Amino acid sequence: MKYDDLDWLKKQLSKIQSNEKDERDAGRKCQVFISKKGGQWEDKIWKKWGSAGRPRYEYDRTTPILDALVGELEQNEFAAKVSPAGGQATKPRAETLNSLVRSIQVWSDASHIYKKVARKLATTGFDCCRVIHDYSKPDSFDQDLIVKYIPNAIDRVYFDPNSEEQDRSDAEYVYVLQAVTTEEYEKKWPKGKKQSLDDGRQQDYYQEGKRKVITVGEILYKKRTKKTLVQMSNGDVFEKEASLKIMDDLALVGIMPIKEREVDDVKVYSRIFDAAGWLEDEKPTVFSLLPVVPFYHCFEIIEDKITWRRIVEKLMDPQRVFNYAVSRQIEEGALAPRKKIWMTEKQAEGNEDSLAKMNTSAAPVEFYKVDKDAPPPYETGGPQINPSLAATAQEASSNIEAIAGMYAANLAKNPGLQSGVAIELQQNKGDTGNSSFYVDIAKGITYLCKVLLDGAPIVYDTRRDILMASEDGTMDMVTLNDKVQDQQTGEWVSKNDIVGDYTVTCSMGAMFSNKMEAANNSLLEMQKVAPGTLENNIDIFMRNVSAPGMDKAAERAREQLFKAGKIPESQMTEQEKEQMMAMMSQPQQPDPAMVLAEAEMVKAQADMMDANNKQMQLQLEVAKIEDKQRNTSISEAEAMADINNTNADTAKKLAETEKISNESVSMAIDDIERMSDRLI
Repeated sequence: MKYDDLDWLKKQLSKIQSNEKDERDAGRKCQVFISKKGGQWEDKIWKKWGSAGRPRYEYDRTTPILDALVGELEQNEFAAKVSPAGGQATKPRAETLNSLVRSIQVWSDASHIYKKVARKLATTGFDCCRVIHDYSKPDSFDQDLIVKYIPNAIDRVYFDPNSEEQDRSDAEYVYVLQAVTTEEYEKKWPKGKKQSLDDGRQQDYYQEGKRKVITVGEILYKKRTKKTLVQMSNGDVFEKEASLKIMDDLALVGIMPIKEREVDDVKVYSRIFDAAGWLEDEKPTVFSLLPVVPFYHCFEIIEDKITWRRIVEKLMDPQRVFNYAVSRQIEEGALAPRKKIWMTEKQAEGNEDSLAKMNTSAAPVEFYKVDKDAPPPYETGGPQINPSLAATAQEASSNIEAIAGMYAANLAKNPGLQSGVAIELQQNKGDTGNSSFYVDIAKGITYLCKVLLDGAPIVYDTRRDILMASEDGTMDMVTLNDKVQDQQTGEWVSKNDIVGDYTVTCSMGAMFSNKMEAANNSLLEMQKVAPGTLENNIDIFMRNVSAPGMDKAAERAREQLFKAGKIPESQMTEQEKEQMMAMMSQPQQPDPAMVLAEAEMVKAQADMMDANNKQMQLQLEVAKIEDKQRNTSISEAEAMADINNTNADTAKKLAETEKISNESVSMAIDDIERMSDRLI
């Protein structure tokens, strides 16, 4: 690409304008059809009827259809969702980016831009906006990303013809033309030669009241350099040149490089020129994606030609037929003779005055003279309008609605007595017929958010307090890239809240005001099956009620829930988190009710201890009595033991005596036996 060759750039621009001439001319005609007086008539008929003094009325049935399409945006909104996709991306960082993207759109009044895009998309089939970065305030060094609408994009924006994606994300460059007055040109580029570029327009539909302008061009283009990526053994990926300093440190802990790969490092640059030469030097941007966002309706590539469609284009013929038929009806009605009373002069004789005032007279009868040579007076004539004109007009009106896919319910026309369900079904039928229109808008917004994510880490790379928008439209002050203390080293390091790889999806849904009403209905239904649901979410319920003072009531209700500990930490605002930390670090003032309860508890504990002491004294006395009884039992046992011992001794002596006696008897027996033996 010869981005430093001005002649090559101008030839390339001329080539793109030639390739897209038919599509752009068709879009311009549609724009004139909607906005210019007489645009809803074919040019030849408009001039011919005008010179002949014939009526040329416009009964615009097309603009209400555009209003209905754009009005759908007012009841719904496009919600972009950022999700982590790799690298250092995390869910908390994705939520931060969600809030940041939403905030940039709020600052830029993007909702108004989307409405303008929707109307232009239906009219010309093509429109554009862009993302710029600029200082947030004249006396500040803080910069912001801002979404800007590009007026008259069909004459001013031309993309790389080699790109084939609908969002032109694969384009290498884009031209953005700008019309500036001579005074502004001389102020910005005093050394310029004031030679205007060709904007590619073949016909000027507006001849009077136009500014005298000079068309200058801006070329936004991608420059590619090579860089080497290194994958470490722990899975981390670094740019080799930037990570050389930490390679040694990583090696000490066993983390080594395992793969290297050379990739393109893309940077978008900008330069301004006119037909005579360069007006400014090349300037780098903060983007790697082209920051110009295109919107197409039904983008297609047919026979290697890029085409798109326009809703208005299909409505032009039936609208013109309708205007023609109704204008002819009015013309024929105006030129048709009025009804007349036919009579002879003799019959009118003497009643001329009353007969002349028949159209204003309230007299119940009129008089005439009898003429025997003529029939009685009779009425004849009257406007005779071609009945086919009325049928043609009716058919053209129906064709407009059918071609647009918009039905009676969508256009707030419901002459029949239909049920609410039938009306809703008819509305859904119309919405479904135009769903591709909103899908195309969502496609452009998705790329817009990708551009915001592309530039955000560079623009918002320092510690900064920024006002963030939440989903419900409330604004909270958030600190980006705050410094945190490393728990291991004790050092304060800066964290980047928006680094990492993220993906973006965009969908269309009900506006938050409609969602709030639906949420309250759901809370009421849940309360029936889960009592306490409304009590625990009363702050949400109150905030969803759009009435004076309800925001303050919601704040009071949330304060009570917060003090009661019913707000999860994950749902706390930064202010509530700080308040909670302060409450934890400082001694809290005792609640009188809690003090009284604690006093009652202490008294009850004292009473219980006193009762326990008395019981212990009683148990001690019982133990003493039992001990005395045990001592008495022991004495008695000892006495019994003594008696038993005495008896034992006596028994022993008796036993010994008995033993001696037994021994004597045995000896006597032995003597007798010996004596018997001798005798024998």
